[in-house]
Amino acid sequence: MAGTDTDDVVALGRLYAAYADVASRRAWPELVALFAEGAVIELELVTSPNRTIDGPVALGRMVGAALERFDHFTVVPLNHVLDISGDTATGRLHMCEVRHDRVSDSWQNAFGLYHDRFVRLEGRWRFAHRHYRSLARTGPGGVVLGPPDRFGPPECPGS
Repeated sequence: MAGTDTDDVVALGRLYAAYADVASRRAWPELVALFAEGAVIELELVTSPNRTIDGPVALGRMVGAALERFDHFTVVPLNHVLDISGDTATGRLHMCEVRHDRVSDSWQNAFGLYHDRFVRLEGRWRFAHRHYRSLARTGPGGVVLGPPDRFGPPECPGS
């Protein structure tokens, strides 16, 4: 059942916050509740080949392995915009990963942009598709990767 626009904006903001909380706690099994069945996650890291990941279980495995070197990791949502239409929505989220590498004792923060598609299932919003684009990284080898080809409407490629 659709809520008011305000209800939906709050619910989608809570979904973004829940994702950040799960990732920060490295509670990968909890990702399953945040994604619709068949969800796809695309990663455009710029400095390495693009990757497509099928579903939250594979995402948790991949991200969990990538984060093993960090003794501190926190996902911080910075800003988001949403476009809601009934039981579907699109969104754009700017975020920062606050990270500390245990071996080099250096802070290596990452900034990125998500383009998301959402679907409301059984009264709850879920990620249907995520496209992540790296924007910059700090620390040794830090880099500004430049803006994505588009900031346009908050939609995912291929929508």
